Amino acid sequence: MDMENIKSLTLEDETFEEPRQNFNRVLQRLFKSMIESGSTEGSITMKMDVTLEQEYIPNYDPNVEGESRKISKPSFKHKVSSTVTVKDEMSGNKDPQMELVWDEDKQMYILAYISNTDQRSIFDADQPWNQNRADAGSMPEDQTALEDRGAPQIEGPVADEHALPGDVVDGDFREVEEDDGDGYEYDDPDDPDNDE
Repeated sequence: MDMENIKSLTLEDETFEEPRQNFNRVLQRLFKSMIESGSTEGSITMKMDVTLEQEYIPNYDPNVEGESRKISKPSFKHKVSSTVTVKDEMSGNKDPQMELVWDEDKQMYILAYISNTDQRSIFDADQPWNQNRADAGSMPEDQTALEDRGAPQIEGPVADEHALPGDVVDGDFREVEEDDGDGYEYDDPDDPDNDE
């Protein structure tokens, strides 16, 4: 067979020059993408589909019998793709240290503070303020509710029984009159620069 009339079916052969060039281009782009994204992992894949088309042609070969002969003509379709692995993850763990219980009123499972154990807590069912409550494991709503349920209180005078916890103001107090303008000017009787 005449060597000038044939082509080798190896990856280095001229037949596969285009797939090789495309592979090299995509490989370079993969490195560029990995560097720009700060990724340390990537992959490149070349897929080649081979199709054999069979047909009959007139036979002029003296070594083959018959007026026609069957030939197979291959065609090659390729695709080169790359993937850059950029991991973006968020994770967490929540352990509320509570128990899962069935709530009859809500008809659903809820989380409740673990009570009625060796370690005593205000949620225990045998505490006086929880004796007459259907939901013995929940927190009392206010101070009056605690007193009504027989909860022990700290002895001492109450300055303002309607005050909010932490509602303390430390500082001087004086009344000011706002100006009709932007609301920041006022008459200060202690100001020596005041002409009035």
